[in-house]
Amino acid sequence: MKNDTLIDGIVRFISSAMPELNTVERYAGQFKEGTEKRVSFQCPAVFIASLGKRYDQTYQRDFGQVAVNARLVFFCIAGEGRRDKRTVTAEDMADHIAVLGHGSNWDIDGAEEAVFERAENAFSDAFDKQGLGMWVVEFTQRYHLGESKWPPGEQVELEAFMHPAPEIGEVSPDFKDDYESLGKGLARIELGEPNES
Repeated sequence: MKNDTLIDGIVRFISSAMPELNTVERYAGQFKEGTEKRVSFQCPAVFIASLGKRYDQTYQRDFGQVAVNARLVFFCIAGEGRRDKRTVTAEDMADHIAVLGHGSNWDIDGAEEAVFERAENAFSDAFDKQGLGMWVVEFTQRYHLGESKWPPGEQVELEAFMHPAPEIGEVSPDFKDDYESLGKGLARIELGEPNES
């Protein structure tokens, strides 16, 4: 999966789940002071950005992909009413996104369940002077970079082998004649959480 696929899917999910928002868009980077003057939007607004990712060594599959934990942030911006009303509105938006997102894969095939990490008030004098209130919501999102060698749902032909005292590991060409074939068949690939037992 590409990062663009993930963010675009989240934009669609939030737009559908929160139709009261006037703006739901991806954003490249931090939403800092002065940004509100360079970006055109209508409040209430949510901007979604990926601020980094790290390798997830505990959850790798041998499918030609790399598992990563991405840091996703949602900038929730309100612009109506007095300062306290704007702040409360932005916080309500942040709370709604936290509830929607935690444990969700945003209806995106291949994305794992997102984990809500924190929400913070991003009040600043500069935003306040522009008549804006902002809260920031952060999630950890695990997904796999790249395309799988074995796409889910695809059928592949497999052959099973048996031996009373097999060598541990793969059936190497040197020992293949020592194993009895149980036959070939088609198997549908279903990717899920690894079995911990």
